[in-house]
Amino acid sequence: GFTEPYQHVQVAALETGIVNQLDVKEGNRVAIGQVLGTLDDDLWQASLAIAEKAKEAQGAILSAQAECELKQDRLKKFQILRENDHASEEEVQRAQMEQDVAEARLLTAREAQEVKELEHRRAEVQLARRRILSPIDGVVVEIHKDQGEFVSPTDPVVFTVVQLDPLLATFSIPVSAALSLT
Repeated sequence: GFTEPYQHVQVAALETGIVNQLDVKEGNRVAIGQVLGTLDDDLWQASLAIAEKAKEAQGAILSAQAECELKQDRLKKFQILRENDHASEEEVQRAQMEQDVAEARLLTAREAQEVKELEHRRAEVQLARRRILSPIDGVVVEIHKDQGEFVSPTDPVVFTVVQLDPLLATFSIPVSAALSLT
């Protein structure tokens, strides 16, 4: 008979790029989700930094809020003036329209901020995809790429990891003995 690993996984990079770092060596035990290595990520680090700044920017929202409050205050004043016949209905309607426009600008600024937050999340995911993770608990038995080598779509495998606990055991037995095992 003989034994073999329970699982034999060729771990591929999710993206193409140059292997930046190998965090394990052949023979190392690894846990599921452990970083085995990373691809170059300078561009993605910069993209994440830009997305972070954009996500934190609050100027457009603060400006739109201030404008909305100003227009709301102006509308109230025109409504009071109208009650005392010191303003025309047209002036009140115009102030109402300006407040509506200001509220729409505030909504637009908030929606733009939500998009920036989603872009930040996308940048985080893109950066995370540059890490090569172990899909199983096991042992690294082969490293297919060295630091500095290119990982392409046609050759994405970087590591081979096997699960040795449990082991599969294969035995040859005579047919007569096999019938008694059922």
